[in-house]
Amino acid sequence: MTISRGLSIILALAASVFGVLGAVDSARQVRVYSSWPKVDAAVEEIEAHPVAENADGNVSVKLRYSNGLSERSVWAYRSFLPGRGAKFLREYAVGTRHTVWIDPSAVAIAEVDVGWNLETLLVPLILWCVCLCLFLAATYFWRLQRPT
Repeated sequence: MTISRGLSIILALAASVFGVLGAVDSARQVRVYSSWPKVDAAVEEIEAHPVAENADGNVSVKLRYSNGLSERSVWAYRSFLPGRGAKFLREYAVGTRHTVWIDPSAVAIAEVDVGWNLETLLVPLILWCVCLCLFLAATYFWRLQRPT
């Protein structure tokens, strides 16, 4: 086996891993959006936690909602790109009401801001772009082989 053939196989395998990761993340987003129950909830607490240089990199939100018979509290956690966390903190101020998706297997955990937004689209898009670049590189090295 030539070096270019071995390198192209390694690149193709790495591309496959990134492609699978992108598909898994997309499937998780679709599952949350389509199958988790939605409720209207009020923000009780909100806390921002710094991540490296990003002052609002991780945000924890405590929400209160009614399930018909009783009031329940639920926590939601989000990670943000620099500059995006401050906007989320303004939109999810204490007392504001929002639609949240409740995890049916762990009713103390919820997802907020689900749908078509930068954070939910960017991760799979980056993974698939890396996948495409690696496949293109694998194709290039495969074609470099000399016929024997």
